[in-house]
Amino acid sequence: MIDLLTMPHVRVGLTVESARSAAPSFELTDEDDRLLACAAVRPLSAWKRLRRSLSTRARFGFVIDLRDPHDGLVLTITKARDSILRGPLRVSAALADGTPVGTARQRAPFAHLRLCDAAGAVLAEATRTLPSGFDLARPDGAVVATVDVRTVGVRQALAGGAYLRGYSLRFGAGTPVSVRALTLGAVLCRDVQLRPSGAR
Repeated sequence: MIDLLTMPHVRVGLTVESARSAAPSFELTDEDDRLLACAAVRPLSAWKRLRRSLSTRARFGFVIDLRDPHDGLVLTITKARDSILRGPLRVSAALADGTPVGTARQRAPFAHLRLCDAAGAVLAEATRTLPSGFDLARPDGAVVATVDVRTVGVRQALAGGAYLRGYSLRFGAGTPVSVRALTLGAVLCRDVQLRPSGAR
């Protein structure tokens, strides 16, 4: 079985179907377009949906489950609720068995991203922050991951069954699982937040 957390290249795409719905979902594929996992925002109860619709507070948190093609849980990504003053995006990730791998913080879309392990030690930080994406480097300066944004027009997406918006993630040899998981988590949560409705 292909392991999402060991692949050198992962593509993340917002699906056309979910672009039309309030709850975004994504497909994660390899370079040969083989499905590695599906990611979706965990649905809320009717009571929580009502509370959010009536609230004037900053954006609430949400949970994204990543599941393999056989519906096995791979990762759980949790986006913490924003503070009243809209502090940095705070994301945590846990493996399928519940083991926490660390946290990610961003102060702006794809900028000032810092990944830390469960003990708080810095694993990697964004070193290139361009509209097309960013690099993540360890404290010693070695680049361990590169994220590039890729988009396709709606007409082309509908005609070809492709994605409306997506990301290309490349990981260096030996990149730890924690960096891979947190990079995926940061990209997915920021993408959900960039939607006008956020996660509902």
